[in-house]
Amino acid sequence: MNGARRRKKSPLLSLNFAQVSSDDKANMWMVSYIALFTSLLSFFLFFVLSIEMEGVEDRRNFQRIMHSLYQSVEYVKTRDDIRWLEVQNTLSRGVKINMNLDEDLFGPMYLSSSDQLNPKYYPFLRQLADVMREINLEDAQQRFKSLLTPFLRKGSKISFHLRIEGHTDAYPLAETSRYKSNVELSALRAYSMMRFLRINSGMSDKHFAIAGYGETRPLIKEDPLARENRRVELYIQPQIVNADGSVLSRMQ
Repeated sequence: MNGARRRKKSPLLSLNFAQVSSDDKANMWMVSYIALFTSLLSFFLFFVLSIEMEGVEDRRNFQRIMHSLYQSVEYVKTRDDIRWLEVQNTLSRGVKINMNLDEDLFGPMYLSSSDQLNPKYYPFLRQLADVMREINLEDAQQRFKSLLTPFLRKGSKISFHLRIEGHTDAYPLAETSRYKSNVELSALRAYSMMRFLRINSGMSDKHFAIAGYGETRPLIKEDPLARENRRVELYIQPQIVNADGSVLSRMQ
């Protein structure tokens, strides 16, 4: 051996796989399988959590935009002392604008069984149009650029609009009415409001959306005939259309 010692081979290193018992082979395969499964599971959980965190961040940015819009309207309302204007950040539907005016003093906002606005409301509606002009939805995308950048990077399209929803009470229309249904009447009332605000604010058509629900969404559910159910609701809403076609227009 030329004076050199031979190392004893480790039993573990010299183990022939053919000499391993069938039970040991099964255990070795099981350990390998568990290791592989654990790795795949970890990757899957990481992938799911990454998507979930991305969705959470999107919703947070959306909420920040809504809050900023709300603050903008509140600022103009306070500065100009518009006491009849109620502003609420609903989160789920947008920044809600409500004209809290006394019908006993001014009468209903629309003429009876008509989509024509009551002229007594013109001064208030012009003031509301001034508020919308100052909010300037045309420039909103630039103002919220830092919050919108993550959406734009994903190929999303973004717009801001004033949504006007018309509602009626549950009284049926007269047979002589020019409207086919309360839904049609409410939609035309919303359109009448949109037209007035568009003309007096200078806002583009693309920043408006209208809907008519008739008597289907009463404010006073216990009394569908109540006059409070005859109303028009206004919401300032950002709308984000994702690359896959899904729409984010409310907190979800």
